Amino acid sequence: MVLSEEIAKNISPSSTSMDRETATDAVNDSTMRSVKLQTSQGMVEAKQIGDPDGIPVLTVHGMAKGLVWEWEKAAEALAARGCLVTMPNFHSLHATAPGHSSHATIEAIESLASQLKRGDQGVVLMGKSWGGSIALKFAGSHPALVSKLVLAAPAAATEAAMSEAAAETLLLWTRDDPSFRKAETLATARAGMKQEFHDTGGHRIIADYIPGLIKFVLGVAA
Repeated sequence: MVLSEEIAKNISPSSTSMDRETATDAVNDSTMRSVKLQTSQGMVEAKQIGDPDGIPVLTVHGMAKGLVWEWEKAAEALAARGCLVTMPNFHSLHATAPGHSSHATIEAIESLASQLKRGDQGVVLMGKSWGGSIALKFAGSHPALVSKLVLAAPAAATEAAMSEAAAETLLLWTRDDPSFRKAETLATARAGMKQEFHDTGGHRIIADYIPGLIKFVLGVAA
């Protein structure tokens, strides 16, 4: 199914005609657009950017409501190189909000990844902090739906979950992040995992991550 049709199908019945036009026009521009997508748990608000026929990238944000769109600069950089990036706001649906059932969030991600994947190619799944832990669990339980995994400061992730995830993985962290002590433990949990640690930036997705992220996702230099 052409993705613009999938998006239009999954727009809420209560959406305005403008919402529907925006979804239908997704193939016509590379601007950041707001959409509503159907999941097994209900409708989630999302932002989306890029080529509907490009490499599908799905992000999972951290716990803070104020940082829901923290992946946006990275999304713009990937979209400029031909990817389709979808950024759900899991706070927009009670069942999937941080602090509620991680199982419900994982099921919602399954719905989205199933819609976005290209044939046998899964999505590139990128998670930060809480979202990194959720993304890691999902990659371990749904390997066919994840082609690559990007984890930014997944402070609550476990060594067991890291060892179970088969997807090629990039681990991102900053050394001044209070949770960085967890990085060394996770970095040794699985052989062959790519790692990129920066000195400063705190518990945020920083611009310095973007060149390495592009190289990892696309296999080319930024």
